[in-house]
Amino acid sequence: MLIASFEALSQSEINILEVETVDAGDGRLCYRYKGNKKLPEGLVRLINVADSGYIETVFDEKGFVSGQWKKAVGKVLLAEGEYKDGFPDGVFRTYSTDGERIVEENVYIKGKKDGVWKFYRPDGNLREVREFKEDKACGKWKTFYPDGKPESEKSYKEGLDEGVDRKYDENGKLRRDIKYVAGKKVGKAFEIVSNSKGEVSITAYYDKNGRRDGDYCELFSDGSVREKGKYVNGKKQGLWVYGSPNGGKLCEEKYKDGMLIEKTSVAKTLDTISDEK
Repeated sequence: MLIASFEALSQSEINILEVETVDAGDGRLCYRYKGNKKLPEGLVRLINVADSGYIETVFDEKGFVSGQWKKAVGKVLLAEGEYKDGFPDGVFRTYSTDGERIVEENVYIKGKKDGVWKFYRPDGNLREVREFKEDKACGKWKTFYPDGKPESEKSYKEGLDEGVDRKYDENGKLRRDIKYVAGKKVGKAFEIVSNSKGEVSITAYYDKNGRRDGDYCELFSDGSVREKGKYVNGKKQGLWVYGSPNGGKLCEEKYKDGMLIEKTSVAKTLDTISDEK
């Protein structure tokens, strides 16, 4: 049982209402009695009389948490981890309100997110995985559907998007496929988005600077063109066509270096089309 490690008695018991925290300015909190009186060193249990909850931890001579840390209500363990010199250090686990299952697992090194973080569903199955290195996103972040099938995956390097960004529906159909380099979209990017009128698939191309460069196309679910044209160095260039479901043609525009130079409306104004996006 999760409560088995909670049998040891505290050296000191203190009403949490008698305690205040002071920000040390480096991410740590210093604990002390109200009125600036020093807390006892060693194992202390801070009791919340209102709900029978308590925090059991170890304080050093400066009032910083430094050792094993636990949070509980009655005999039910809700969270546990470890601190060193006031900084979270190691694996922290959060449990369900009944203490029977793990909700989250977080990893720190000297107060910084560092390692694989895991998030679980109520049935115990894995919901999400994230990875950090010195407080920055890194590696592959993944989410999963309730049946365990992949929902999304996205890669990071030193806090920036780097590599694949993919999303799938519950049947495994790809709904997003984008590549990043140093936080910028590069190459072909594909995505299916939904709005009040249904689904639209978008295909675009990006240069090494993250600017749209090349063919751009939006298609309705029936394959009809919603918007089609070309970008050069991030600016619209040449003929752009706008349409409606079932192949209806609404408008044509001509651009030069991003400037509209000619427009021909067939059924609706461009403003109306923009409102539908």
